[in-house]
Amino acid sequence: MQEVSTTSNTSKRWISRFVDIKPLVSALECLSVFRADIILKIDKHGLKITAIDSQHVVLMQLELDGSNLLYHDASGEDMFIADIKYFISILKLTIKRGETTLSKQEDESPLFVDIQGSRLNVTPKQGAFSQEGDLDIPELSSGDVPSVTLTMTTKEAKRLFKELSSIGNEISFESKDKDQISIVCDGTNGKAKLTINETTSGVVSLIQEKVSSSSKGSFSQRFDGALLQKVICQKSDTGGKEVILKLRDGLPIEVVHKVSDIGLLKFYLAPKL
Repeated sequence: MQEVSTTSNTSKRWISRFVDIKPLVSALECLSVFRADIILKIDKHGLKITAIDSQHVVLMQLELDGSNLLYHDASGEDMFIADIKYFISILKLTIKRGETTLSKQEDESPLFVDIQGSRLNVTPKQGAFSQEGDLDIPELSSGDVPSVTLTMTTKEAKRLFKELSSIGNEISFESKDKDQISIVCDGTNGKAKLTINETTSGVVSLIQEKVSSSSKGSFSQRFDGALLQKVICQKSDTGGKEVILKLRDGLPIEVVHKVSDIGLLKFYLAPKL
């Protein structure tokens, strides 16, 4: 991270500087498919941008590590609610114009976007969410329950889940063997059941914990096929070459995309009952 004097920035609550703003724009476009409003949480470690879909089924979080940015400094913690589409439009004006700086000076003030001597601002929204707690990321520690972590190349994962979602409206994951899992899709005209292991094309790794053929060691989870496709098959390229699917018995699936070299984009999709 570049060392920058903060003498002139002592009045700012926080400031973040990006070499290239495009990865952030691409990640925000992925979130905009589900939600119009986002919450930015800023602290000394970086930025977290969080949102939840209108049906409260998909929880989303974009984590940007301050140490991976050109510069990041924050005095305390801050929160900012923004209209995501307007925010994206403002940021797109800065693409290919060099370093872009985001900053905020005090409570209730606009978020400033500075580029080559020009200043744009994003006005905070009020009452976009009933309470901040609505967007807390759930505790997903696997503990004593069976869990599966499947890492695939982004290209193959997109191809696979796009095809599966075209067969039926539900996609299930079944695990009862530590060396493989099954992905099942039921459709009106038939059923597809794919066996996935570490030798399957596009699979980078398959890690299973506490999985066995016993009733306590096996599990099956069903998800909305269309929503699962959306969180895996992102239209905007975030720069990641792999996608990680984390499943824990009885808990939401966590889908993780890398955002260039600056952070992670995470989706949490609740299973169907």
